[in-house]
Amino acid sequence: MNAIVRAETARFRAPAYLDELFDRFQPRAVISTHPLPSHDYNVVTAARQRKILTLGVVKSWDNIGKGLSARPSLLSVWSPTNKSEAIDLAGYDPEQVFVNGAVSFDPYYDPTWRDSREEFFNVLKLDSSRPLITYATSGVYDVKYFGRDETFLVDELLEAVHSSPHLRDCQLVVRLHPSSRLEDFQRFQSADDVRFSFASYMPALGWYTSAADVREQTNLLAHSDVIVTPGSSWAVEAAVFDTPTVCPMYSTIQPEHAAAQFDGVTLAGHFRPLAANGWVPIPRSYIELRASIESALGNRGAYAEGRKAIVDAYVFHRDGRSRDRLVDWIAQVVRDAPERR
Repeated sequence: MNAIVRAETARFRAPAYLDELFDRFQPRAVISTHPLPSHDYNVVTAARQRKILTLGVVKSWDNIGKGLSARPSLLSVWSPTNKSEAIDLAGYDPEQVFVNGAVSFDPYYDPTWRDSREEFFNVLKLDSSRPLITYATSGVYDVKYFGRDETFLVDELLEAVHSSPHLRDCQLVVRLHPSSRLEDFQRFQSADDVRFSFASYMPALGWYTSAADVREQTNLLAHSDVIVTPGSSWAVEAAVFDTPTVCPMYSTIQPEHAAAQFDGVTLAGHFRPLAANGWVPIPRSYIELRASIESALGNRGAYAEGRKAIVDAYVFHRDGRSRDRLVDWIAQVVRDAPERR
């Protein structure tokens, strides 16, 4: 892959608008805030051809393993684990990779972002004395499997709540991934004890998180009794709060489709360390899902060591100051760089 990237970069011709942009502003550096998708490829590659300093801020714990599209000269990553991945998988030299931490996790380590359980449940119009299950969807972002149904798990969870004596008192929040479709879940909106949570949308920019969204997400992670997520980053985020997490990887209505997605992509890629080390339970059927949720509610300490291992592997800085480190790093690198490099 690295050889292909080098060959492709050598053949690259910048779009005219980028030539005009660089000629107009003469940037000292170009910073990619998300080098995983193809969005930033053109601007980073054009800058490298012009010998302009390029920096990349890796956005999440699994992005390097998924394969970075843009290849900035310097990378900011979350943890030493990510730094090793950048060296071993992406071909970076150790001195090109800097561990500045997870900026998006800063609020998780700042108590001012967290409400009491009673205050938060009042906002949700739920009962704070009853258990809360949060289902964090994974989205339909994979083009190859676009159209994969995510709603069946709501049916499964409601069935478990209605049929299991241990779960009968549970309430449910459905937290939608940015690429999930709200209209798919329309049929559950009138269900008792079911609430929805999703991030804001800004015209032309798409999904983004407001301060209110971040507060709600922080409180959901902190106050949920169980998080159910089939392969999303909430498995890592819940570990920060030591919240029990169950990661079902099956489908009762699209079994072959789900097997291709989960076995061929999720478990073979970014989720492989979590599965290989047994850090989270991974049910492969409804019966296993129900049993895993019952176990999590009955014994919160189950998989606690796994959750600690996840945090140790991917959340290196836990002081809520990763944003400051990132900004200081960018300022220092750009200040020290020559105007043309």
